[in-house]
Amino acid sequence: MYTSSIYCIFEPFKLLWHAMSKPYNTLHELDWEQFFESGYLLEDLATNTIWVGYGQSDSSALSFFHTKFFQKKMILNHPKTVFIVDRELFWIDFDRFCLKNFKLSQSVSIDKEFLTEAKELVEVIKSGDFEKIVPVTFKGYEYEGHPLITLLKLRSLQGNTYGFWGENGGVLGCSPEILYRRDNGVDEFLALAGTAEIKNKFSARNLIESEKDQKEHALVVKDIKSKLQSVGYREIELSKTETVEFGPLVHLRTKIKALSGDVRISNLIAKLHPTAALCGYPEEKAMAYLKNLEHYQLHGEDRLFGGIFGIEYEDFSLAVVMIRNLQWQGKKLWIQSGCGIVEASDPELELNEVRSKRKTIEDLI
Repeated sequence: MYTSSIYCIFEPFKLLWHAMSKPYNTLHELDWEQFFESGYLLEDLATNTIWVGYGQSDSSALSFFHTKFFQKKMILNHPKTVFIVDRELFWIDFDRFCLKNFKLSQSVSIDKEFLTEAKELVEVIKSGDFEKIVPVTFKGYEYEGHPLITLLKLRSLQGNTYGFWGENGGVLGCSPEILYRRDNGVDEFLALAGTAEIKNKFSARNLIESEKDQKEHALVVKDIKSKLQSVGYREIELSKTETVEFGPLVHLRTKIKALSGDVRISNLIAKLHPTAALCGYPEEKAMAYLKNLEHYQLHGEDRLFGGIFGIEYEDFSLAVVMIRNLQWQGKKLWIQSGCGIVEASDPELELNEVRSKRKTIEDLI
């Protein structure tokens, strides 16, 4: 049995906080064998820590949770043991203990179908059915070994690394997009839409000046703000829209902040997810149309890509959008990617965008 030390351990009805100015230098309490068999992992970049859990409990004050893309319900998981660990110390030990054998083979994609659908969707938008929609494509593989080792490469993207897995499958990724972060009565959100490849020093400026990407981004900001108001938020603060790099890509980003008030996490998720960044605008029409596209045949109502994964404990909660990931079941593995299509979209450029997003993951693993 492999073990490691902790910054903080949580078990049902027992929480041991270590009053210290810095984390332990060694990690000897974490049971790596249990963790690799079935576990949960979520980085919190704001505090430079990582939440790690494994085992199952019938009752817990802390829960990891996820939602499927087409569903609003939170699926709760109560681990028996949870760690809050310094990120860098955790990854050092992860590298020591994780099995290194992993190999992909025999890929197949639906890019051809995606391009056909993108062309049709531009025409549908012009007819006035909706203003934006986010179709998804994928490439499927067979693999050998265990995908967990890919976390070491995924985390280099400098987003929120996340994942959950068990005997038959799982999801691992590094997301540039949080749905929300709640801490000490303040809720933070993120509008992330509008993407370009980083080709030269002018790529970020060109993205900011792109009328098509600005319109797409504005729809996402409008959607999030409207949903937050409808669930009870007041005095919503919007930052100036900026560019942020994520691997070889650059995105438009607007930060949003509001006081938590009496808004419950379950109500927030039910109203906010999925945002126009992941589904389209307006949500109801876009969501219904997505079920007619080729990607829906992959996992149907059980689709995880674009859903959320998070943690909730007392007055702290964090949820990330499950993008920039790989998902596996049995010996099959998929890398999925989507893009926002609006009236001004060029289908060929949208295909390049989803391929670039997928290539971000492919090149790493």
